[in-house]
Amino acid sequence: DGSYSKADFRQFILEAAAQGVEIIPEIDAPAHSLCFSHLRPSLGSQEFGMDHLELTNPEVIPFIDSLYAEYLGGPNPVFACPRVHIGTDEYSNRKQEIVELFRGFTDHLIHTVESYGKQAVLWGSLTHAKGTTPVKVDDVLMFAWYNGYAKPDSMHALGYQLVCIPDRYTYIVPAAGYYNDYLNIPRLYKEFTPANIAGVRFEEGDPLIKGGMFAVWNDVIGNGIA
Repeated sequence: DGSYSKADFRQFILEAAAQGVEIIPEIDAPAHSLCFSHLRPSLGSQEFGMDHLELTNPEVIPFIDSLYAEYLGGPNPVFACPRVHIGTDEYSNRKQEIVELFRGFTDHLIHTVESYGKQAVLWGSLTHAKGTTPVKVDDVLMFAWYNGYAKPDSMHALGYQLVCIPDRYTYIVPAAGYYNDYLNIPRLYKEFTPANIAGVRFEEGDPLIKGGMFAVWNDVIGNGIA
């Protein structure tokens, strides 16, 4: 559980880019947001848990906007990279009015990131959060990790760019017990292609399928594996 100074993180991004590696920083909201509700408890949701920002609170969007201004604004932004990830993962869909607020929040963050000249990246959750509030599609990159949250064929039909990162194939959560400790290399070699997103198949070379990824989540710190 370490941290970077802003100067160090900017330099990390620039040094990685010089080696052909793109860093995509993420500010995850409105779920997975305990760091924000710990700082300002009034932003947390009493109904859905303090890891959820309270989307009915008018202070939430200005607070998040101030973070993007802090990290993306100015002549030498901390996030000195072409893409920024806005999160939008695993928020409650228990009430439709909250779903619509979530969709509006997602759309707002996409436009916020784009206003700084960056491409927005998101987890999506727009199958989980099905509603009528429009969310921008054009030139938005979605990480497709679980079809129940963002159904790949539906997202493709809308026009989202997709990165294939299905959890049961490509997630490592060392020593946690709920995902693999290591990648299953033989299985990936025999079965994996970015055009097959957890059983939803697209044509190889489809222009909206931008590639594949794997993820290492260090939920268990000091796990002895990664």
